Amino acid sequence: MKRIWIVLGILLGVVVILGVGYLGFRSSKPESPIIPKAPDTVKVSRCDVDQSVTAPGTVSNNNEIAIDMPVDGKLDEILVRLGDTVKAGGVLATIRTDPVQIAKAQLALVEAQKKLNDAITDRDRLNVVNGNPETIEVAAAKLALANQRLNDAQAAYDRVSDLPSDDPIRAQALIALDGARSDQRKALYFYNLALGGNPNPADIAEADATLALAQANVVKAQADLDLLSKTTITAPFDGVILETNAETQKSTPAGTNLFIIHNPKDIEIKANIVEEDYPYVEVGQKVELYFDALPDVTSSGVVSRILTKRNSGDRPLYDLYISLDEVPDHLVQGMTTDAAVFIAQRQQVLCLPRAIVHAASGNTATVKVWNGVKTEDRQIEIGLRGDVYLEILSGLKENEQVVTR
Repeated sequence: MKRIWIVLGILLGVVVILGVGYLGFRSSKPESPIIPKAPDTVKVSRCDVDQSVTAPGTVSNNNEIAIDMPVDGKLDEILVRLGDTVKAGGVLATIRTDPVQIAKAQLALVEAQKKLNDAITDRDRLNVVNGNPETIEVAAAKLALANQRLNDAQAAYDRVSDLPSDDPIRAQALIALDGARSDQRKALYFYNLALGGNPNPADIAEADATLALAQANVVKAQADLDLLSKTTITAPFDGVILETNAETQKSTPAGTNLFIIHNPKDIEIKANIVEEDYPYVEVGQKVELYFDALPDVTSSGVVSRILTKRNSGDRPLYDLYISLDEVPDHLVQGMTTDAAVFIAQRQQVLCLPRAIVHAASGNTATVKVWNGVKTEDRQIEIGLRGDVYLEILSGLKENEQVVTR
C-alpha cells in the first residue's frame, strides 16, 4: 500500500513539472500583431455632378385649333367622331350648297372683274406715248377690230334676246356682249389718248389706287365664291378629334364651331418653380422629365420659355415651358410630370456621394481616409454641390478610400 502512494506521488510530480514547462514555453513565445478591421469605405472616383431644381407640371398641346362652319348652310354628313385620328386633307363633313347664294357670288365676281378691266384700261392708256403716228395707227386698227367684235356680239345677242332671262344661251350671249363693249371702250381710250394730251401725275396716282382696289375686290369675290362652292370641311393637319359640335340637316351660321382638332405629337410641358429657384433657371437649360402615367419612361428636353409674372394664388410660383427632344408614345395632354431642370453641371470631375460628406456652410469639410492600416483625417475643398454627388476640388486623389461612417 505504501508502495502505491509512492508511485502516485512520482506521477503527480511529473505532471506538475511538465505543466510548468509548457507554461514557461508559452510565456516566452512572441505575440502576433493585431490587424485592425477595415471600415466601410467608398472609393473617390470621377463622375458627372448635376445640380437641379424641381419643376412639377402637366403636358400641354401646342397645335389645337377650332374648325368652324365656313358659310351659312347645312351639313349633309359628318364623317368623324370623338377620338378619331385624321390625316391632313381628310374630309370631316360635307356641306349642302345653296345654288342661289352661289349664283349671287358668281355675279359679284363678274362685276368685280369688269371693274378691274376698266381700271386696267384707264391705267394703261396713261402709258401711251402721245403724238406717235405708229401708236395712232395701231390704236385705230385695234378700235376698228373692237367695233367689229362689238357689232358681232350685239347681233348674236339680238338673235337670242327673246329667250327667258335665266336661259344659259341668252346669259352666255349677254356676257360676251358685255365683254365686247368693254374691249371697245378700251380701244377707244387708246385711240383718243394717242391723238393728244399728256397724262397728269395726279391722274396716274388716282388710276393706280383705283386699280389696286379693283384687284383686291376681285380676289375677295373669288374667295367668296370658292367658299360658297366648297362642299367639304377638311382637316388642316394630321391629328385627333377632341371635340365635335356638328349636326346634320340643321341651319348652321358661318363661324359656328364644329370640331376641335389637335396634333398629339406637337406638345410641350407647362411646369412651375418656386420663387427661391426662379433666379437660377434660364432658357436653354437641359431638363429630365418623369411621367406619372409612364413610370418606365424618362424623357429629355430644354427650357424654352419662362414667364416673368408670378402666378395667382397663395404660393409664389412662376411658370416655365419645356420643349421635348422626342415625344414618347402614349403621352397625351393633361398628364402630370416631374421635371428636373439642371441649373449647373460638372462633367467627369473627382466626386464623392453627398451623403457621406458632412460639409459646413463653407466650401471645406473633413473626412476620414483609410490607408489600408489606419484612418486619417483629411480636409477637402468642395466645388459644386450636386443632387447626389459633390465635386472634390482638392484634398483627395482618385481611388482613395473614404470612410462612410
